[in-house]
Amino acid sequence: MPKDVRGIIPENGFLASYISYASELTDAPVEYHLACGLAILSSAVGNKITFYSWGQKICLNLWTLLIAPSGFYRKSTSMNIGSRLLRQAIPEIMLPDDFSRERFIANLEKKPCGLLKVDEFGELLEKLQKEYMLGTKGLLTHLYDAPDDYTRELQNKQIRIEKPALSILAGSTIDWIRDRITSGDVRGGFMARFLFWPAFRKEGWKGTTPPPNRILQDALVSWLIQVAGMQGEAVFPPPVKARYDQWIHEHEDEVNADRLPGELQGFYTRLATSVGKLAILYQLSHDKTLVVTELSLEQAIRTGSYLKSHLLGLLTKGFGTTREEKRLEAVAEIIERAGKITHSTLLQQSRLLARDMLAVVDTLLQAGTIEMTLDKTGGRPIRTYRYIGSSLPPV
Repeated sequence: MPKDVRGIIPENGFLASYISYASELTDAPVEYHLACGLAILSSAVGNKITFYSWGQKICLNLWTLLIAPSGFYRKSTSMNIGSRLLRQAIPEIMLPDDFSRERFIANLEKKPCGLLKVDEFGELLEKLQKEYMLGTKGLLTHLYDAPDDYTRELQNKQIRIEKPALSILAGSTIDWIRDRITSGDVRGGFMARFLFWPAFRKEGWKGTTPPPNRILQDALVSWLIQVAGMQGEAVFPPPVKARYDQWIHEHEDEVNADRLPGELQGFYTRLATSVGKLAILYQLSHDKTLVVTELSLEQAIRTGSYLKSHLLGLLTKGFGTTREEKRLEAVAEIIERAGKITHSTLLQQSRLLARDMLAVVDTLLQAGTIEMTLDKTGGRPIRTYRYIGSSLPPV
């Protein structure tokens, strides 16, 4: 297991047991199991446990997005393991994933807390752009922050959603998201509310697996039921609060020093709140109490730092919002994946017109993202490209 992943895996409690349970059922990356364990724990909490900061009560709902390269990374399998366990503990917790805007609002009026599981996030993005779903993305973005209530006139009837706490568990590949994301998704804050859990490797391969460990399964279900029955406000004792504030200050200094484009800053600034949520969830995983210890906070800080360390690469490679940006990202990714690639092979794999690809390659060369060599093989020199940079040029 890579060192950065090992540092965020709990050694005991609900999450450690859940990771052990799920790892026996699939060869998905272990970080997916941690992400799914946190997602179902936050869903079980709903709106019953909060913490106070920045002038408001904050619920522990999480929007979780598993990101994988193409291949057999078992995103859906990981999500299914977690959601089945959650459904056993709280049968009514799952929200329907096929909905119109009106139906979604009506469902939340009856059940303001729940988990929306989305097997392919790219399909959801595509669906939310359809005419009959207009406004749904803005509604979801608003509800993420768990307002005290949301009121709307719907078909001559007033709908009121009290204390909504919506969690989302979704999976996708960079390619799917790149093809469907819009500039509004980035600038409007919809995507910035997600925690992105990338995976780049698997520890091994598993074929068919045995049935779940029933004893461990029952214990996990029991834990979720007990957490779902808790309520109150979580507390950060003074020394723990001081450490949390210190990390937030350092985090903000890093963000300011990096001079990120304005539309990307929201992805980073929201991590400060997410770390607070994670600290309480780690505490609930450890002993089902609402007094956050230094151990739980440090676990949350390591997790936040892990997610932050991979975020810029995902944003620059995956979330280009114009045609030019998407072309730059796609061509740079092809070259990076290949290590070294000839001009003719790159043209075939990019599926661009020759003149368009020349313009993209020229931009990448000027930015220092790639380098070109002329390989002489006895005949005409062959242009070959190699990836050398970690960021893409501005468009």
